[in-house]
Amino acid sequence: MARKEPKPYKPGVLITGQRAIFVIVALIGVLAHGALGVWAWDKPIADVPAIESAPARPIAVKRAPLDEYVVTPPTIDPSTLGPTAEELTRQLLESEPPQLVSEPLELDVELRPLEELNDAAAGALEIELPAFELDNEVLSQLDTRPPAELSFGEGDGNPGEGDGPGTGSRDLAGNALGTIGAAPNRTAGPTTMLIERPTLDGPSAVTDIPPDLAPTLDTPPIDFTDLALGGTTKIDVPDNLDNDFAYRVIRYDPKDWRGRTIDPKEEPGYFRVDITAQRSLRKLKTMPKDVIFIIDTSSSISQKWVQQITKGVSESLVTFNEGDRFNVVLFNEKVSLLSDTGPIDANKDNAKAASDFLSNAQSVGFTDVNAALRGLLIRDIDPKRVYELVLISDGQSTRGVVNTRDLINLITRDNDLVASIYCVGVGAKQNRELLNFLAYRNKGYSVYADEIKDASVTIQDLMSRLRFPIIKDVRLDVVGIDSEAVFPADLPNIHQGETISVYGRYTKPDAFTMQLAGRSAGKEVEFTFRRDINGAQIGDKTVATQWGFWKLHDLYSLIIREGEKKELLDQVNQLRKKYGLKTLY
Repeated sequence: MARKEPKPYKPGVLITGQRAIFVIVALIGVLAHGALGVWAWDKPIADVPAIESAPARPIAVKRAPLDEYVVTPPTIDPSTLGPTAEELTRQLLESEPPQLVSEPLELDVELRPLEELNDAAAGALEIELPAFELDNEVLSQLDTRPPAELSFGEGDGNPGEGDGPGTGSRDLAGNALGTIGAAPNRTAGPTTMLIERPTLDGPSAVTDIPPDLAPTLDTPPIDFTDLALGGTTKIDVPDNLDNDFAYRVIRYDPKDWRGRTIDPKEEPGYFRVDITAQRSLRKLKTMPKDVIFIIDTSSSISQKWVQQITKGVSESLVTFNEGDRFNVVLFNEKVSLLSDTGPIDANKDNAKAASDFLSNAQSVGFTDVNAALRGLLIRDIDPKRVYELVLISDGQSTRGVVNTRDLINLITRDNDLVASIYCVGVGAKQNRELLNFLAYRNKGYSVYADEIKDASVTIQDLMSRLRFPIIKDVRLDVVGIDSEAVFPADLPNIHQGETISVYGRYTKPDAFTMQLAGRSAGKEVEFTFRRDINGAQIGDKTVATQWGFWKLHDLYSLIIREGEKKELLDQVNQLRKKYGLKTLY
């Protein structure tokens, strides 16, 4: 027997009616409230007598949007007010102009022609001026404007006679402002100023002034602001070079073991900023430089290496600029200098003498880096010159101070960041850790020749990069990122066309600002730039490795200053493992 399907449920009449009633009531409520709102839309709030009668002081009224409060302004009696601006103007125009006083001004001064005065100028009006002193620059400005109608000095009243050249100045009305009767760099004593009798239509009593000294309309007025500031110290305002450098930002975000980018909040990202002084920069002149070549000729470097090294140095000397100086030092356990009296001028004759000196270099003996460098470190240099040491060595010290850390600390302490030390690694076995750290601690960097044939070219390339120094004593300020994670801390000198790099880390890829400042030929200069890490070029893992390298050398500096603390040594060990670096500890 077939089973019957149950019928679908249908609501009854009662339930359906309740729903309809509910909908109708809701609709009526909505319409009623809408009508009430339309009716009250433009209705103002009723006047409040208490508010109108309140004293005149600020009243805070809490009101809803679009409400209006109408207050009838108080009635003001025009008679209680003063005259209007139009009435005042009319009264001023209708009034009589003020009468000028026609009575002459009586002065208790006797004015007489100069010709009536005797040699002692008896009876003349004497004005005592206080003693004062002006420098040569100010006096030179005043000497170009001799007065036309005043005489100075203790002579007979004629200009130019007396103790020294008489000078003076006048205000815009031609009135005398003061006198000076002393020679430059000499204190002026009390000076007598003789006033002549003015005439109405005749020439002045003093007429014997040469035409070439008489003031003319073409004579520039004296700038009294410059005179007032003549003895003050001028502020050295840095020259702005923002647009004279090229900037490039490269970022690298760390990857996990799956190759996925790690959020910078979990592990900060890395960035590098390349800063290049453009070839078109002509605002800064090339500073003259003193370059000292310090060449390792110990037996740890073969004679073939020595020959390539001396060749590179000799060929570099011809590229020096006018005003540059140099010296050549050969060292093993002993030190030999081209010039015992210090750097010599970079000219053809001295370059020839240097080539002859280098041709006799022999690979022999032990290495004493400390003895070679310490004798060349100086305390004071001309602020308009650059002092650079170029150490060409394998870094294997076998005499004197041989401990790498002690050697670096001694040299750095004696140098005190006066000289920039650049290192060229040569030889079959190089202690690059020593050379890198020595250069880092002394505002320089290192380059290397991996093969004998590369030694000469490497030296010449370095000297071409150092040819045009324009800024020294470079300082760095950073805003927008962690400045403690930016390296190197001590930047090298800036050279024309050369690129310097700054490394850092970030937790947010936002904009940041960098400012570099230094001195060029004794004058303060600076440049500032703003970049956004979001728009940076994407780099590879070498950006992170380079940051680790500079961070490691900064830790070395802390260890030498503060000692081998456990927390510092732990950081060194972490950097060594994470970035695959060779360390001194």
